[in-house]
Parts: sequence; C-alpha cells; structure tokens
Amino acid sequence: MKLAMLGPYPRDENNIIGGVEASGVYLLKHLASFPDLELHMITCQPWVREGYHEMRPKGNATDGHWMVHYIPRKRWGRFMFHLRERRRML
Repeated sequence: MKLAMLGPYPRDENNIIGGVEASGVYLLKHLASFPDLELHMITCQPWVREGYHEMRPKGNATDGHWMVHYIPRKRWGRFMFHLRERRRML
C-alpha cells in the first residue's frame, strides 16, 4: 500500500523545528517498520530552488525507508493557500 503525507519536513532530521515537523519525522520512522507500506513525504520549502527527492533510511538497512519529495514554495504561497504548490503536488 502507498501512503503519502503532506506537510512541513526538516532538511536535517537532527534539527527539527516545531511539533508539526517532529510528528511527521517520528510517524514516518514508525511506519517505515511496516514492510507493506511505500511511504512518501511531500513538503514545500522556501529554501528549495528546484524540486527534488531523496530516500531517507529509518536506521539500518533492514528497518525500512521513505522518500521525501521537496517542492519549492513560491512567493505568496501562504497568502494564496499554497495553490501553486498544491497543483504541483497533484
């Protein structure tokens, strides 16, 4: 089964800012232990210039992993309810 989460995600998992980022990281770390799940995290960040993705391991290779998709957050994103970012996610 595929599972996609949308929300803020830190660039560095050792430098988490706020409870929403923390809940996403820890939830993905827990869900990665289920072998039947294909996990994807989609996040819009102002520091991303070009969209990219990277694999994040939970711990060692047998613990599982997930894919993080970084999308650039456009100017006025919050003001426009992230309309452009939502279109890119779809």
